[in-house]
Amino acid sequence: MIIYALLASLSVGVPVIWYLLSPEAAGKSLEKFRVWLVHNNAIVMAVLFLVLGINIVGKGISGLTS
Repeated sequence: MIIYALLASLSVGVPVIWYLLSPEAAGKSLEKFRVWLVHNNAIVMAVLFLVLGINIVGKGISGLTS
């Protein structure tokens, strides 16, 4: 469980540490990523909801067979 928590925290921790060590370089890259996310927000959300929906449907179907 500790390994899982450490891996999960990397998605937040790495950009923060990167920004603390090199604010200018990280700021430029993170700003580009933010612009991309804002521009592609609908697609990102659609894929997220599709994955969640497939997961829920799969659990429902497996619940019918047991």
